[in-house]
Amino acid sequence: MTMKVEIKGNKIKAPLKGKDEWLVLKPEEQVRQEYVCRLVNNYGFDLEQMAQEIQVSNSQRGQGRAMADIVIWRSVKDKRENNSPIIVVECKAEHITVREEDYFQGYRIIAQYSSAASLKAEERVFLDNLIKNPSIRLDNPSTFTYVSAQLKSGKDFYRRNRDLTIISIAVLHVLSIIDASVDANLFDFDISDDISMRIEPMPVSLGNQNMGMGLNLAIHF
Repeated sequence: MTMKVEIKGNKIKAPLKGKDEWLVLKPEEQVRQEYVCRLVNNYGFDLEQMAQEIQVSNSQRGQGRAMADIVIWRSVKDKRENNSPIIVVECKAEHITVREEDYFQGYRIIAQYSSAASLKAEERVFLDNLIKNPSIRLDNPSTFTYVSAQLKSGKDFYRRNRDLTIISIAVLHVLSIIDASVDANLFDFDISDDISMRIEPMPVSLGNQNMGMGLNLAIHF
């Protein structure tokens, strides 16, 4: 049976929060519930092996603990035993567009500080506009470290894609040079279908106006 998002008025059903749990309908919450449906319908995950808005440990250089939108364990048993999850999902509302340079600029700002109290006014405005979510308050220490980790993750993602693109273009350029070189060297190479061997008599001069007979072996390929 296909799982679908259930909406009633300004409420949206959140099955990961409980069998009959309804939350306030917000753009980000709708994206989250739509992705839960996709995880179930398209990828075969079970609701029992997932959870919503779970505090998770961030292993990146001791940046503390943060809230994850959706957490997926390998099995229901792993979830019950509180083992480490295999997937952590962060959702954003569809209208939010984050550019590559925003991640770099955001991380350059936030990496300088250990708390939101040290941020300059213009830096705080930039980060608030980048996040575009009033429920995420940078004054909360765990939220601050979480946002820092997310910005670093985004920065690394785009940097990796940029580096791979440069490497791919360089490899293609080298291959095109090799292809052109091979093509130029084999330009006069006979690739006809005439692959044969012919033996025929051939007169041979032995000097002093003496002639002899020999064999001429011609191979065509």
